[in-house]
Amino acid sequence: MSSKSIILAAGGSGGHVFPAQAIAENFLSKHWSVVFISDSRGIEFSKTFPPAVSKFSLGLKNPRSGGVFGFLISIFLIVRGLFTVLKLYFKIRPNVVVGFGGYPSVPALIAAMILRIPIAIHEQNTILGSVNSLFRNKAFFIGFGIEPPKMPNVRGKAAVTGNPIRESLLSVTPLSYGGLKEDIIKILIIGGSQGATFISTTGCKAICELPSVLKARVEVYHQCRLEENYEVKNEYTNSGVLASTKPFFTNIEELLNTSHLVICRAGASTLTELCLFGRPSLIIPLPSSSKNHQVFNAKFMEKNGASVVLYQSETTSELLSVEIANFIKDRKLRALMAQSALNLSNRGAGQIFAEKIIRKIDGIVYEK
Repeated sequence: MSSKSIILAAGGSGGHVFPAQAIAENFLSKHWSVVFISDSRGIEFSKTFPPAVSKFSLGLKNPRSGGVFGFLISIFLIVRGLFTVLKLYFKIRPNVVVGFGGYPSVPALIAAMILRIPIAIHEQNTILGSVNSLFRNKAFFIGFGIEPPKMPNVRGKAAVTGNPIRESLLSVTPLSYGGLKEDIIKILIIGGSQGATFISTTGCKAICELPSVLKARVEVYHQCRLEENYEVKNEYTNSGVLASTKPFFTNIEELLNTSHLVICRAGASTLTELCLFGRPSLIIPLPSSSKNHQVFNAKFMEKNGASVVLYQSETTSELLSVEIANFIKDRKLRALMAQSALNLSNRGAGQIFAEKIIRKIDGIVYEK
């Protein structure tokens, strides 16, 4: 085992876990020991982590589900998880703990405070999430994945470092948008882990409502929930649209790299990947996102010319169909937006964040 170790604690969604994976890869390359802590959902998302990363799953429950009784059960499980994490820390003596947001990171961060282990935070979005906000003044550094409307006042330093990108994505060379063939327009629809139903139904109907001359030019790759897959696939087939529908695409990098347009939510990981490959997008932010962070994420993309933002409460299949048709017809607009997205890409975000931590930790001795 190396002389230094880092704990990465993240909630159980891809938006939290994928940046943690990128940071894990960075620290492994520097010969640190890496431990990942999450719940069962987060462990499921972590299947592509390097084998050298140790993983610990805490049996936790979302405190916002199940009413008062569910909340009390969740608190009990968090306290139990805290003792589990404390035992782990006494064993491995970590040099630093990094929180990526989500309630599964709470026990890991509280344990770090108790043992006086330095804490850093990575916030993927423009707005600090509930858990990251709770520990904002306990962290020596907070890195933002997307530039916030206003940098928060915190005791530690805060800066925009960008969202760390996994090696599996960095290893793919982005294709030039101008080099994509225009005889067939490839459209990628990604609903995200939450609120996928609206994107699936409205996006599918919008494409099926395109004029026949435009429908003949599109090829759709539509990621939707398993329970919606059959219905969505049938609707495309009945409308004569060439489409591939799946609950999950294992080649998402390839699909992003060859798409002319992406229709999606405004999760930080999704937007990071759009920018990495330089792809124009129609964004419909999830209206129920915590602290409305997806709206702020989407506005950032639109302000920089990378996306067009539509709001769910105002979006019908007819309106979305018109927007899609405008994109198909206007190659120059798509190319400009593609370049704007590419300009926002930060391939070195993981390295930048890792270096901030290493510079702080060098010279700090674990307090026994």
